Amino acid sequence: MHARARALLPHARAETLEDATDFVAEQEPERFASLLTGFIAPAR
Repeated sequence: MHARARALLPHARAETLEDATDFVAEQEPERFASLLTGFIAPAR
């Protein structure tokens, strides 16, 4: 993960999506949404 991203989002984690390109939100919208939801609203 880029150093600036780590500084701005210290609780974030890097996720690897196999065979993904820059357009992962279009290629795998369900997977992208799941990861994004987990980041925005983590389980309590």
